[in-house]
Order: sequence, then structure tokens, then C-alpha cells
Amino acid sequence: MRSGVVAVAEELNERLVACNWLDSAPFGLVSLVLRFGDAHPDTQIASINKTHSELPVSRELSMAECIDRARNKTLLQYFRTETVIALTDVATLYDLSMDWSVA
Repeated sequence: MRSGVVAVAEELNERLVACNWLDSAPFGLVSLVLRFGDAHPDTQIASINKTHSELPVSRELSMAECIDRARNKTLLQYFRTETVIALTDVATLYDLSMDWSVA
């Protein structure tokens, strides 16, 4: 079993695949970047890259929050939560299923 951010990505990917989330999407993959900075609450969703069928998505996280979470050993949960928020925003924008988010 993998640990860390890879485990978060694999868990969420399994859920997305299980509910055929991308089948009705106008893109084939989501490229998510979590940035570290001052924290902006909005998910940034760029235009679909038609060449690669890729949807670029990003969120900016508070560096101070990341440090606190690392100290409290909750950093990966923070990354997971922020990833779920980003994917929920994508699902809302493109009217995609939210079945994957039920755990």
C-alpha cells in the first residue's frame, strides 16, 4: 500500500473510475496542482487542453496552514480535503456526477 499524496490520489481516482466520472466529461483527465502561498479560497479551472484532453485545475493553500498541519500530522488530510473541493468544483462546473464523493 502506498502512503502520502500518492495514496490520496489513488483513493480518489478509484472512486472516480468506479462511478465512470470521466465518461460524461468533455476531458479525459484532470491535472490538479496544489500551490503553496497565501491561500486563495477559489479553485482555478483553466480551459480544456484539447490536444491532451486535459483540464488544468489548481488551488492555492496557505503555507502557514500546511506547516501547522504537518506539525499536527494532518497534512495529508488537508491535501485530501483540498483535492475533494477542487474535484467538486469541477463536477459542479461540468455537471458531472458526485457519486464518487460519498464514502
